[in-house]
Order: sequence, then structure tokens, then C-alpha cells
Amino acid sequence: MGLHGPGGLSYKLDGQYATFVSTVGIDDAVRPNGDANVSFVGDGKPLCEPIRLHGKDSPQQDVRLKIAGVKSFVIRVDFGRDGLDFADHVDLANARLLK
Repeated sequence: MGLHGPGGLSYKLDGQYATFVSTVGIDDAVRPNGDANVSFVGDGKPLCEPIRLHGKDSPQQDVRLKIAGVKSFVIRVDFGRDGLDFADHVDLANARLLK
């Protein structure tokens, strides 16, 4: 999946899944630009600390979140510290929900 900040995706899970996994990073096509924060929210509550991604020096990061019982799941991409939307292209590779 590819997202551009600010933006996001919202999923209705109805508590049917146990885990969300993905690898997140700035898209190679825009490196060394890009500065974004990625947040994961379940039922209105953060599931982990926001992940800061920067095109110059941030490697891709693996994400594994416990989402058992979560009814509403949101993936959010926001501006990074630069406050600009220039090249804030975030990829979520191999994103999947596990039962």
C-alpha cells in the first residue's frame, strides 16, 4: 500500500483479527526526500508510538501490532518535523491482518 501525508486508511475489523504486520518506509522513488510520521490507532487509541520516517536516513521498519478485539483500525500518515507534504510517500509493504 502507498499513502501520502497527510492522509490515512480506516478499516472496520469487528474484532476478527489478532495481529497486524507490515514493513513501513519512505518510497524509494522519492528518497532522499520525504519526512513523515505513521500512526496506528485501534478503537481511537494509539497501538504504538508514531513511527518517524525520513528519506535521508530512515531504514524501513517492521511493524507487528496486537489488535485482538479491535473493531476500528486506522493507519495515519502525517507531516514529519519539516511540516511539509513534499515527497511524504510512505509504503506499507506486505501489510496483512492475521487471525
